[in-house]
Amino acid sequence: MYNDIIVKMGKYPKVNGDPEVIKDGNIYRGFHTSPNIIALQGCIASSTSTNGIDWKPVNAGLNRYGFGTVLIGIKGGWDEQLETAFCFKHNDLYLLYYCGYPKIGWPTNPGQIGLALSYDGVKFKRYQNKPIITNGDYDSNGLYSPSIIFHNNKFFMVYCGHCYSSTTVIPGIRLLHAVSENGIHWEKLGPLIWENAEISWLKDGCGEPHIFLYENKYYLLITGNLGGEDKRCIGIARSDSPYGPYEIKLDPIIVAKPNTFNKDGVLAPSIIIENNIMKVWYLTSDLTKEEHMIGYTEISWPINW
Repeated sequence: MYNDIIVKMGKYPKVNGDPEVIKDGNIYRGFHTSPNIIALQGCIASSTSTNGIDWKPVNAGLNRYGFGTVLIGIKGGWDEQLETAFCFKHNDLYLLYYCGYPKIGWPTNPGQIGLALSYDGVKFKRYQNKPIITNGDYDSNGLYSPSIIFHNNKFFMVYCGHCYSSTTVIPGIRLLHAVSENGIHWEKLGPLIWENAEISWLKDGCGEPHIFLYENKYYLLITGNLGGEDKRCIGIARSDSPYGPYEIKLDPIIVAKPNTFNKDGVLAPSIIIENNIMKVWYLTSDLTKEEHMIGYTEISWPINW
């Protein structure tokens, strides 16, 4: 099995991040945050692979902005900068959810969630010119990293909500959830997982998630160690229902390793389970070199709890 390697998803492997991978027939289809080399801002790029390790950028007709680009920001718009995409294939339609914010983003202009659609998984068109989920009490400082499953004929979303000050709710960085009948119009349901002083890696809140169903159990991968001096890690929780309550594994399952490419932390996971192996793509950074890369590791499944 592979154990923490760098995968070159796209033409710019040292400035990539926020991987999202789905299995689409016999291929892996990956999406990630990538640089718009004309505007020097974040956009969404995509690649395909037959093994999840070796990737080839798609051609959506936007290669002048960077090889593999499938969605760019709109100059002067609410989503001039793009990041943290999630692709959900429903019937024959690809729904690409993404976080967008103006050129001057956080904290002045917090992220919100937009949607683009495609019938081939390559050429995407925005559903509308405004976000489909906007800031509220628990996410007044940003909505990031949506992850979606289909449950009881509804779309069920988990995302990371940031709230740094509030007169109506207790501030924090938490995993929030929302539901939708059609994947477009969403009802927010509030916090799903929050800071936990009894679990060391969750004491400062919860970061980028990934939700999935496996043999009638619902699992959440969660980015932890959000404190300023901590190195990001990835943990896991499980439940009989996507709505919880969740049992959280006390120790994280993926951590930074000294003297390696992921020494400064691991975060923002995306997973696929095949042949009793959990394949995990994640974001990592070399903070000294200011490089952002996509890492990959494999973990025997099911995990010993």
